[in-house]
Amino acid sequence: MSAPTAAITIAGVTRRYGARLALDDVSLALPAGRITALLGASGSGKSTLLRLIAGLEPVDAGEIRLGEARVSAPGVTTPPELRRVGMVFQDFALFPHLSAADNVAFGLKDRPKPERRAEAMRLLDLVGLAGRADAFPHMLSGGEQQRVALARALAPRPRALLLDEPFSGLDPGLRAELRETTLTVLREAGATAVFVTHDADEALYVADLLAILKDGRVLQLDTPRAVYDTPACAAAAAALGPINVLRTQVKAGIAQTPFGAIDAAGCADGPADVVVRAEALRSIATPAGTGTAVARVIDRRPQGAVDLVRLESQGVTWRGAVDPASPLAIGAATAVAFGPRGVHCFPVSGG
Repeated sequence: MSAPTAAITIAGVTRRYGARLALDDVSLALPAGRITALLGASGSGKSTLLRLIAGLEPVDAGEIRLGEARVSAPGVTTPPELRRVGMVFQDFALFPHLSAADNVAFGLKDRPKPERRAEAMRLLDLVGLAGRADAFPHMLSGGEQQRVALARALAPRPRALLLDEPFSGLDPGLRAELRETTLTVLREAGATAVFVTHDADEALYVADLLAILKDGRVLQLDTPRAVYDTPACAAAAAALGPINVLRTQVKAGIAQTPFGAIDAAGCADGPADVVVRAEALRSIATPAGTGTAVARVIDRRPQGAVDLVRLESQGVTWRGAVDPASPLAIGAATAVAFGPRGVHCFPVSGG
């Protein structure tokens, strides 16, 4: 099967703000009809990249193509209105003097009025708001406003839809509901979408492809499952949930930890970082048996389906996960083992 056509090609893109390097030689090929999530902390460059794709800022090096059309390069910046790219912002940016239907129809001025109304109603129905077509933004809830903004962005049938932290100002319940609605709408529309978020759970949920950014560089681009299970580096692993990092030495493909040796076949002999996800560090007995690696529980906190615990062993604090029904108490000693997944070893650059 051939690879999906790249709807957006970003090749060697660099962006500076004075002395600060916001994006550093970024290259990505984003496939048509798929949702790509850009995940990273504040300042990682994800929103800057979105603005460059939209044409709101120029590139300092490299180029951006939408399909075959080069829209950004040094000295070349196709205006946003000529790119056929839709945007959904954090603040919705609806026109307060227009109804929901008129907001959606705003980008369809080249069509006859009956067509504009019919298309606006089709899209409002798609986002579940056909019954609110004549309501003005101040009459709509935050979630309803966001759905109108999504319909408006889809109305001109853009080459790509860019979503910049679209749910960040909403309460958790509404956020989850809107995330599901948005995902359904994008799939049904066959849209090419780029979704910026700093929330790892959100990125894993919405993305067909997941790009991890840090300090203006792309650490990894792959499917969410591949990025989670086989991170390219410790920073990529940390972007997707709590980890433990231990600097150790690899000898003959083995790395030693306070809880026993791990297979480090991918690391050359020398210094390395062992990365262990919290769910891979398991309490296996309490009290600990003789001759078993022992840790003491110094904290325990509920975290949804599991409780997160902090364990101290040999002067190192580790984070682990236990079943909420576990009787493990703060101050208790416990034997610890690694689970079959979530343990990685990365060589330390420069020795």
